[in-house]
Amino acid sequence: MKDGTSPFVLLGPVSSLSTTTINPNSTTEFIKFNWTRSRPANGSPAVTYKVLFAERKLDGSGNELPVNWSAPLFSIVSDNSGNDTLANVSYKRISDSLTQKGFTNLPTPVELRWTAVATSGTWNQLADYINNIVIVREVKVYVVGSATPGGWDIGQSTRMIEDPRFPGTFFTYIRLTGGNEFKFVNGQAWPPSPGAVDWGQDPALPAGNLTDVNENNIPVGVTGVYRLTFDLTAKKFYLQTAVSNGIGGMGMIGAFQGWSQPAVKMSYFSVNKFIYLANMNT
Repeated sequence: MKDGTSPFVLLGPVSSLSTTTINPNSTTEFIKFNWTRSRPANGSPAVTYKVLFAERKLDGSGNELPVNWSAPLFSIVSDNSGNDTLANVSYKRISDSLTQKGFTNLPTPVELRWTAVATSGTWNQLADYINNIVIVREVKVYVVGSATPGGWDIGQSTRMIEDPRFPGTFFTYIRLTGGNEFKFVNGQAWPPSPGAVDWGQDPALPAGNLTDVNENNIPVGVTGVYRLTFDLTAKKFYLQTAVSNGIGGMGMIGAFQGWSQPAVKMSYFSVNKFIYLANMNT
């Protein structure tokens, strides 16, 4: 004689601690959450569903801590205004929800637990299972400008390499032309294209500080091969040249030259590519 609904189970995505990489700006790509149907008790109102998310936390022994699902990190109503046993959630919506909850460093993996809740009147029925999902929001960073090989043609901008040692850090070895400028972008499109962001020198701070608001282009004084580093977390960039400290170039060292410094300087061939021909024995 009271509200109620039957038990149900999650179907997918399956529980995993492997990373799921998403484009944080995509509104056309989705993660599909689905589960079996929960049946209302006789006379109970129709069932609606939400997907609930919580941060995965461990105790000192590495065991998962219980979750208070009455206060989840965030929740998302299922498709068809909560009537479907399916929630197609766009990558952007997931990313935005995480950012709103303080997970602002996009490339850092976020470990989540998720489940679904079926509601009929005043009755809330949690799914029989709780699954794990680890989200990494992939950030692509490009360098563009008159100092770069592709000029200001955004379609010819150079993609930087993500440094796996430091989430949110990207680098490239590139020849930059002195007397010209460059800036960073998160894709091969300029703002105000949807999701497009560009970064340059923060005019209110010393050289090497980035901003995406009223930024200045970054000048290059001397033509040369540079190691160019972009740190999204710290909002910094580093322009290191072989002329001043050898970092922008690439060397080759080994028994063929006696393991002695300095290393043999390799010739810059193209972006991130160097070449040196050497006679070697076994």
